[in-house]
Amino acid sequence: MSQHAYQRQREQLSTADDITERQKYAFFICYMLYIVGGFIVCAVANRYLEQKYCRAMDSIYDYSSSL
Repeated sequence: MSQHAYQRQREQLSTADDITERQKYAFFICYMLYIVGGFIVCAVANRYLEQKYCRAMDSIYDYSSSL
């Protein structure tokens, strides 16, 4: 009886370990996707906003330096 209970407890532990391993793996994948996605968004935004943003910053800088 104790042997059976022990085996069942070990199975529960192994499934719990499996879940935590999967959670770590999923978290790692999500984190990497978040970083890569952030780089892509920044690159695209820089590409499209560069001209407008740089012109706006230049005009603000010129305005503030002329004060």
